[in-house]
Amino acid sequence: MNDTVTIIIVNYNGEKFLVDCMDSIREQTYKKLQVIVFDNDSADGSVELIRRKYPEAKLIDGDKNIGYCAANNYCLNEFLESQRKYALLLNADMILQKDCLESLINTADNQKEFGIFSPRILRFPETDKIWYAGGSIDFKRGITRFGTGKIDAAFIHVPGKTEFVCGCSMLIRRTFMEKIGLFDPDFFAYYEDADLSVRANNAGMGCYYEPRAIAYHKGGDIESPYSAYYYHRNRFLFVSKHATFLQRLYFYPFIIKNQVMHILKFRKQGKLLMAESLWKGLVDGLLNRVGKIV
Repeated sequence: MNDTVTIIIVNYNGEKFLVDCMDSIREQTYKKLQVIVFDNDSADGSVELIRRKYPEAKLIDGDKNIGYCAANNYCLNEFLESQRKYALLLNADMILQKDCLESLINTADNQKEFGIFSPRILRFPETDKIWYAGGSIDFKRGITRFGTGKIDAAFIHVPGKTEFVCGCSMLIRRTFMEKIGLFDPDFFAYYEDADLSVRANNAGMGCYYEPRAIAYHKGGDIESPYSAYYYHRNRFLFVSKHATFLQRLYFYPFIIKNQVMHILKFRKQGKLLMAESLWKGLVDGLLNRVGKIV
């Protein structure tokens, strides 16, 4: 077995993104890789597309949506059994620059004390704007902050340790996963990357940002009621797991006020499904409901 990297793509109705993503993998200068696509019971033509156009990828066709965390964990268990050095987790709406993977591997080989690595991520097609260039976590508000801005900002060119790595593109060392474990399936989707980043930092195998590796992100906004529910609910789960007592004292009144204001705004705009999703996320977060709900 000569492959060094397992690339894992968890897909859910991402047919419109997959061609650009998979083609960018084919064009990588680093060739010692295996690709696994786990499809979470998509209703579009994703499965047929992978079978027809990308036979080199191993396709796992799920018969139900088990969530981003559980699907990745399924593939990561296979990765751990393979004894490959690295796994690259990639969203279907990502495009890799040709030397992205090679740059990440070179950095990981030289920065052995770190467990998770991220490229510089630019918005697509607005490639003069940053999606991610290093990140931090605000535990009092239960949010992650990315290094956003224009590409001429000096900080985006500086590699090094960072507090948070975005899950849309992260390279993970096998020995790191063996030490801290897989994603927490209670999150189902959203905030699992923040949880993994905190666990990496706490274990002394932190996160590293490599700006010489470049990727592009087409999606990323919380646009649907489905996504909004898990995003807002999981802020509660994340804070309950990782925030201090004083941080939680600040968080709960802040988040209740914040979400009620957003619910009222969506109702005023006639976006009743979004308002309902945020309300359900608020209630389920307060009641500590986890896993797949909606």
